[in-house]
Amino acid sequence: MFGNIAYFDNRTSGESIETMPPRGKFICNIDSLPLLPGLYSITPFLKIRSDFADFIYDACFFKVVESNLYVKGEIPTKGLFLMKDYSWDVKSL
Repeated sequence: MFGNIAYFDNRTSGESIETMPPRGKFICNIDSLPLLPGLYSITPFLKIRSDFADFIYDACFFKVVESNLYVKGEIPTKGLFLMKDYSWDVKSL
């Protein structure tokens, strides 16, 4: 297992949740999270202002298997957790 590799907070996305219905659910939409192969866990928590209202350490685990999303090159095997699509370019000065 690794340490924290991502943090999804409604405050950092600029969204404020002021009220909740009597029954409902929280939904976090993540467009892309290209993790490298390995075992990962999710630890959800809920804060009301700055106090923890709920905290579930390692609520679930999931395994990412190897695949080549980047057909052009090699996949790193150590030291990284997340790969985003990118490219390099060289320009003269």
